[in-house]
Amino acid sequence: MLLTGRAAGLTDRVLGFGAVQALISGTMAARAIANKEDYESMIAPLQSHVESISAFRKTINDFNNEDFDRIVALLDTPVIKQAVYNTRIDLIGKAGSIMKMLSKS
Repeated sequence: MLLTGRAAGLTDRVLGFGAVQALISGTMAARAIANKEDYESMIAPLQSHVESISAFRKTINDFNNEDFDRIVALLDTPVIKQAVYNTRIDLIGKAGSIMKMLSKS
């Protein structure tokens, strides 16, 4: 039995969405079955991304209004705004990865 999407715990914990992860993991499950590949290793990067998002979510759980105001102001700075809109960098995932590393140390 291969679990995909929400059943596999692949839900974006910042906004609660999981459609993209469900589609990706479902496709990977089909490929794993058809090609006799290791499904667990195929979804490992997806699980890592979800863990990073979770670390970001844990951090913002304790934010107050002023903290959110600071984040919005930061996102409105030209350099950050350009990175958000003009690159394919997953800023929330990267921030979550950093937070995950910091929590381990």
